[in-house]
Order: sequence, then C-alpha cells, then structure tokens
Amino acid sequence: MKKIFFDLKTRNKYKPNETSEEYKVRIGNELTSLPGEEEDTVKLLKKSFDFNLFKKLLDSKKDTNGGEMANILAKSCYYENELEDIIMADEDHFFDNYRIREGIFYNSLFPKLDNKISYVPIYSYYHHSHELNESSFHKIDLLKLKGIQNSYIIKSGWIRNNRYYSTVEKKFIGKKISIISESLKMMNNEFLTPGAVAVNGSLKWNKEDIFKSIKAHKYDPFGVDGEDLIEDCCFLFFSKNQKAYENLFFSQILDRGLVTGSIWDEKTIDDTSLELKFKKDFNKYFKKLFKKKYFLYNYKKKIWEISYLFG
Repeated sequence: MKKIFFDLKTRNKYKPNETSEEYKVRIGNELTSLPGEEEDTVKLLKKSFDFNLFKKLLDSKKDTNGGEMANILAKSCYYENELEDIIMADEDHFFDNYRIREGIFYNSLFPKLDNKISYVPIYSYYHHSHELNESSFHKIDLLKLKGIQNSYIIKSGWIRNNRYYSTVEKKFIGKKISIISESLKMMNNEFLTPGAVAVNGSLKWNKEDIFKSIKAHKYDPFGVDGEDLIEDCCFLFFSKNQKAYENLFFSQILDRGLVTGSIWDEKTIDDTSLELKFKKDFNKYFKKLFKKKYFLYNYKKKIWEISYLFG
C-alpha cells in the first residue's frame, strides 16, 4: 500500500498565519508547469494522492459549488478547499488551471494518479448558440476502481461557457449496473435544446431508444432568413474512440456557424460536403473518430436518417 509521508500531508495545507490568497499563490506556483512539461504537475499531485481517501470521499457524496470531483482531488492530495476553487474557476491565470480541469473532465487525470482508477465513457452532448454566443457541454462517464465492486456515474461539463462542474451523480453497489437505462433517463431529462450527441459504440445501445430520449421532434429549427444553422439540428454519433466524447470535435461542427440552407436538402448537403472535402485535417479527424454511420434528425419528414453531411 502506498504510504503518504507526513510532510506531504502537511506541506499542502496552510502555513502558520498564511491567508487564503497567499495560499492560492503558493499552491498555484508549485503546481505550475512549463509548456511541454505538464506531466510535472501530475507527478506532484501523485506524490500526495491517497487512493483510500479518494475511495472514501467518493462514497461520502457532498456537492460543493458543482465542483465535487475537484474537491475530492484536493482532499485526496491533502490540499485545502482553495484548490477546488482554482480548478473550477472561470479564470485561467492560476497555473493554467484548465489543464487540471480538463484532466478531470476527460478522464485522463485520476488514472495517472493511481492505476486502479479507470473510466468507461457513456455519452456526451454539446450545444452552441450563435445568437447568444455561448455553449453548453455535458458528458457522462462510469468511474471504476480495480478490486472494488462499486462504481460511480460521473457527470461533467459546463453551462453557458463559464459554469464548470464535475460531480458524482450516482453510486452503483455491486456488480449489477443498469448503465444503459440510467443513461437514457438522463438524456430524457437533460437534452433540452438541439445539439450533437456522441455515445460509446462499445455499449449495447438500441438507437431507437436514444432517438426517443433525445426528443428531437420537440425542436423546430430556428431559421435565419429562411436558412437553418447546423446548431439548430440534432445529430447522433456512435464511436469507440475516447476523443469523440470531448468537446473539441463537436465545437468544430457546431461553432462553425455554417449556414446550410435546409439541412435535409440533398443539394445543400452535397455543397456542404464538397466544402468540407477541402478541409483535409477536419475530414481526417472525423474519419478517425467515426468509422460507422451517424444520424441527423430530418425536421421536414420528422424522422431520424443516416447522414452524409460530413462525408
């Protein structure tokens, strides 16, 4: 069992007479890494990471400002709560705090701190509004601990560009996990605006159940001078590639502001596809992530259809 030495437990706490702001500056400086040396921050966190405490904190679910997993990280490494505040703040001047935040969001940080921690991506959802100039991103993952039967649904993302969260949504006790049914319930409750959904293609989904949960039929495309933006449509993608659950891909699709005309119109789709053929990097990236067919909701026919918009 890994032993956390006393000095590591105490050095991450307040020093005598140290204020909260002074503590933030000191910890921020210690956790700052040079460009290309981001793993130094991980190595520093790993030295004081207590897996048994991490496990205990997962089971004592207590939400703190939407940053529960950041709070669990801080406490598991014997830091004060200020570390959570820094990680989840919409201010990236603290030691590139977005790197740790993205490590939590995209399942890369905790497995580096202890190899007994792993994730199974479930689905992610992205929506962008050009009219409001803001986006929202939500993703669901299953966190698993080696040698322990319990597992946890982790919900992460952001709302309106600047409110970040990563929380323990639900705990499964024992080996029986109804992850598909739980996920469909979440989709049904959370998908309130059009957007792109990516689900883990390794799981045994019934796509018809997903279509029902997304509820695309409840949205009418918001036309601009008779034309519809991609952002006002619903997409469904299946992929076994972890990168498909990150926001980068979806933002490339939806943040483009690409006016497509009627998005279900074949000529428009052909024109859009022709335009995208010249974007070699985008197409290479797309094909790597999505090797199977994907779907677009046809508002004219009121049905989901296989789409060829992106090749």
